[in-house]
Amino acid sequence: MDRFRNFPSPLLNLQPAPVHHGNTRTIDCVTLLGDDETKILTADNYGHTVLFDAASYYAVHFPKLNCSKGYDAMAVSINQQPDCLYVLNLKPHLTTSNFCFEVLNYERIPIWCYLPPRPFTTTTHKGRKIDCR
Repeated sequence: MDRFRNFPSPLLNLQPAPVHHGNTRTIDCVTLLGDDETKILTADNYGHTVLFDAASYYAVHFPKLNCSKGYDAMAVSINQQPDCLYVLNLKPHLTTSNFCFEVLNYERIPIWCYLPPRPFTTTTHKGRKIDCR
């Protein structure tokens, strides 16, 4: 146990978001980004995003998602594009079906861009077909 006493104080303390009504949480996504994975991006269910850079000790509010992805979203970062984060709504809702897939590019100026629809573009919601465009 003595060897663990030499760790530096933490720069950031992430804790689970509290559960609200309907067993929902407010933080939807936390991911490591960048070549050296020193950047931590958090996004909430409303599409607000914040980036914390552990190497330079700063936090930056990033632009909001064009459309909230809700609770059934998946975020993916790709090693070949360390300055991008892809977010896909796995179960599009009627009101968000046109905004299923976005990418955050923060290479120069952070911006969320719509992407072409996923290959399997039709899903159902309460018995109705939804096209993800």
